[in-house]
Amino acid sequence: MSEPNYPHLDKNKPYPLAGILVIDFTHVLSGPTCSRMLADAGARVIHVERKTGDDTRHMGPYLADGSSEYFRICNTGKESIALDLKNAQDHALAEKMIAKADVVVENFRPGVMTRLGFDPEEMVKKYPKLIFASISDFGQYGPFEAGETERDAARREVFEEVGLKPKFDFDFQESYSYKVTSEIEKTVTLFLAKYKADQKIKRQESEIRSTDWLNYQAAQERISKQNFKEFRSEDLSAILAKANDYLVNREGQKETQVLKN
Repeated sequence: MSEPNYPHLDKNKPYPLAGILVIDFTHVLSGPTCSRMLADAGARVIHVERKTGDDTRHMGPYLADGSSEYFRICNTGKESIALDLKNAQDHALAEKMIAKADVVVENFRPGVMTRLGFDPEEMVKKYPKLIFASISDFGQYGPFEAGETERDAARREVFEEVGLKPKFDFDFQESYSYKVTSEIEKTVTLFLAKYKADQKIKRQESEIRSTDWLNYQAAQERISKQNFKEFRSEDLSAILAKANDYLVNREGQKETQVLKN
């Protein structure tokens, strides 16, 4: 591999990562931002993209020449190569690059690199000098692997983030899936829970900006005005309406039982 010419770096200044080769399997934002920082520190970064290009090449805002400013911001100072990692020849080329690399960075879903034949532990054993960095939203090992159910996870998260101890006495849950990118899909599951009136909110300030207790109408109004990053307002509003209908029907059934008794 010949030494590239990086116009964004000052040739008269020393850079701490000069001479370091990074193979960048990242996409969208978190991973490309990480490897962009390595490039800014002088590393040679080769960005491995799909044959159709990184998702952000097709995301605005766009510059006058039609290229994505989003992509440029995250990938300035890198070289790019388009590979199909499921193709035998492209796969072999990718491993040749890894063999010469000092660092590999990826931000696929946990387990994807292993399924593609680049298991991090195996790569590090095979190439002892290699640093293999994996970035993911919620870590590489989830609580469900330890036997935690969705409700257990929800109960723990609520306690950690707002200090409340929910009781899931309701047979209600709704799941909502959405595409983060063309390759990444997330599913969020919502539950109904109740709390004792004397419980006080102790929000985790690093995660939660503010909290409020809202009745149904106020919650629907808040949803209609909120710009959610992950939900469409209409979808969240529909789930809340289902939850409200469930509670109304449940209370109606209770009243009927009392009258019968």
